[in-house]
Amino acid sequence: TRTSVSVSKRGLTLAIIAVELVVLYMVLRNSSWAFDDNFSLAMGKATGLTWHWLTEPVFQHWGIGYQFVYGVIAKLMPIDFRWALVAMLLLLGGSMYLLQRIVSLILGFGWAAVACAAYIGFSVFFTRNLLWLASGLHALPGTFFDLLCLYGYTRFQLERSWRWGTVTVLALVGGLLFYEKPAYMLIYLGLVRLLFFSGELRPRTVLAGFWRERLLWGAMLVVVVFWAIGFHLSGAGAGLSTGGVSLSQYAQFFRIMWVNTVVPGLVGLIEPASGLSTTQLAIVVLPEVAFVAAIVISCRRKPSAWRAWLFLAI
Repeated sequence: TRTSVSVSKRGLTLAIIAVELVVLYMVLRNSSWAFDDNFSLAMGKATGLTWHWLTEPVFQHWGIGYQFVYGVIAKLMPIDFRWALVAMLLLLGGSMYLLQRIVSLILGFGWAAVACAAYIGFSVFFTRNLLWLASGLHALPGTFFDLLCLYGYTRFQLERSWRWGTVTVLALVGGLLFYEKPAYMLIYLGLVRLLFFSGELRPRTVLAGFWRERLLWGAMLVVVVFWAIGFHLSGAGAGLSTGGVSLSQYAQFFRIMWVNTVVPGLVGLIEPASGLSTTQLAIVVLPEVAFVAAIVISCRRKPSAWRAWLFLAI
């Protein structure tokens, strides 16, 4: 039956998650505190678990949840890094499961959604985060809460239940407690609403759809505004702007991040920013060609696929 197939895919996803997390733990269990882990631990120990410490910006970042974790660690001083690795792996596992559910609900994929979940567990993009708690506390809670926010909004769209609207807003709050990037969820959810849940793209139809959800969007906007005020008052981000950026510098940035990093990174490759050898250049070009071919083939098979590719590009 359809229900039994759905359960089998969910069960397979959970089994894959369990296996991958165990493998990652076995490989990474000898990691330790590094870089600004030690700085944050020392600061947390000296300041104590106080409101001043919780709202203090560190390296231009402002995250009450981030500071709370280091404050607790500094107070209890559990020297063994493995418990931190387990906590980060659980967040990664939760993100894998949420991704499988989101891809299945939005795009209607079945086994491909399971493959997406399996892929991100062993993705090279999370390796550094799992080796370094300070990096992991920015990336992994943010990733989990971003996906939970998207999952909540997807369920809200499908069921029109304000229970899922509440999950969406609370997930946004959770993400902003650790990092700045979840503020972009307003843009991402707007694109999801526009490209995946709007049959017609006529301005009047699109605006009417957003207006019907004005309470949810208003609640999320209030969360982001209050966070932005706190971010500004804390002094976080000061000194990051040091002049203009030329068009050629933007082009170089996107070349490095997209051509040399994102697409090769999708197949587990990391290439230098410049000075590539002929072999390295070929390794970079081949995934790009495959990526373009995937776009062309998918759009020929299903014309509406352009919406998903546009979402990814933005």
